[in-house]
Amino acid sequence: MRKRIMLRLGLLVIVAAVGFFLLVWGMAPDNFTTLERFAMLQGGESAEEVEWILGAPGIDRPGIPRALEGKVDVRDLLHAKEWRTPDGKRIAICFDKLGNAVASARFEEAENWPEKIRRWLRRRS
Repeated sequence: MRKRIMLRLGLLVIVAAVGFFLLVWGMAPDNFTTLERFAMLQGGESAEEVEWILGAPGIDRPGIPRALEGKVDVRDLLHAKEWRTPDGKRIAICFDKLGNAVASARFEEAENWPEKIRRWLRRRS
């Protein structure tokens, strides 16, 4: 009887430890994009180089971000990507048809709750 209780208690401790480890691992930050890394950009980098410098893949955005309107010619652009810093700031970078960064900006924009949920789900996957 006592062996059975100790066995169940041992299994419970193991399951709790594994659960705690998975919880901590799932909550670990995976976005190391910072404004200091943004300052390292010099312009003309490829999308891969920008992602390497910022430390995370960007989110493709259709059109030009508001922060870059008027700074770039829409006809010369291929696409724009956006990064979010852990403190809530956003970084937008536009790439030309050759794939090089032509304009960048950092800005703050309030995030509504559906966007937060999408970001949380994307982070977990």
